[in-house]
Amino acid sequence: MEGAVDLIIKDGEPTDRLKFYTEEAYWVDLWLSEKTDFAFHTSGSSGPPKEIHFTREQIVKSALRTADIFHWRAGMNAVHSLPMSYVAGRMNVLRALICGQSLWRIDPKINFTLKDFRADIDIDWWTLTPAMLDAVIQMKGLRLDKATLLVGGGRLSDKLIQNSKSCAFSLWESYGAAETLTHVALRKVNGTDAQLGFTPVPSVHFDLNGEGVVIWDELLDQKVQSLDHLEQIQNGQFIIVGRKDDLINSGGVKIYPSQVEAIIEQHVDFEFFVKGSDDDVWGQIVTWVVKEDAVVPNEWTTWFEASPVLRPRRIERLKELPKNNNGKWIRK
Repeated sequence: MEGAVDLIIKDGEPTDRLKFYTEEAYWVDLWLSEKTDFAFHTSGSSGPPKEIHFTREQIVKSALRTADIFHWRAGMNAVHSLPMSYVAGRMNVLRALICGQSLWRIDPKINFTLKDFRADIDIDWWTLTPAMLDAVIQMKGLRLDKATLLVGGGRLSDKLIQNSKSCAFSLWESYGAAETLTHVALRKVNGTDAQLGFTPVPSVHFDLNGEGVVIWDELLDQKVQSLDHLEQIQNGQFIIVGRKDDLINSGGVKIYPSQVEAIIEQHVDFEFFVKGSDDDVWGQIVTWVVKEDAVVPNEWTTWFEASPVLRPRRIERLKELPKNNNGKWIRK
């Protein structure tokens, strides 16, 4: 059945089905060729995509660290539903080879249905985006009781977090970037051990500076400057406030889109995002971007009575909301 889950790696070895998926097959061949240098690309959410390189040793160390954190076992069933254009999708394939996983591929999409999956498979591991998670939460009957789900590629909304509370699977949110190869901090989202903030993974250190944060990974022997604005909270944990390049300077008031989005998402179910738009008086104004057919409630301005400086000054309607292939909003 087209688009349905398909076993492309079994116990760390490629299957005959792999040949039907060109991009995954290409990366499996690269890895099995004993290549020592691997080229990846950034997502393009904050500028033109750029090429970055990691060594075979760094990829192995990263994969084994994840395996240790989540207590992986050989032969476990992992679902691969991320595009191969970016690091996260490629690392799904490479981790399966390195750690002996059985990798079940399904087309990247957000409208999963039960018929896309097999009833006889207990899923152990699944990396996905917030939009994919929303579809999974609404889909009843999938065997996820023993599964760990790792969500990345965008901010996890309060509504999604709340909806996950009643789910049997273990849900984690990841923090990382293409430049860090994979997640460098994690937070448990549901269950009795849910966390408010992110905790760095072993051997990773965060040093806040005026540009954002320097991420130092001892294990991979690399330092990365991130434009993310983080705030320390408790027990070594941190929260993400926003990105420096997304910051809106409206009449001298500094506003992150995520602050505004957190208020709006409590009241609407449709897709949207927030950005800064040029303004002759204020320099920039907060702009709420929605689809042409979105029904914006008349009382929406009252949502910001407690935080009037965050209220959007403009609503922009577009036929389609721009995203990159990794599902991140293109705010520029």
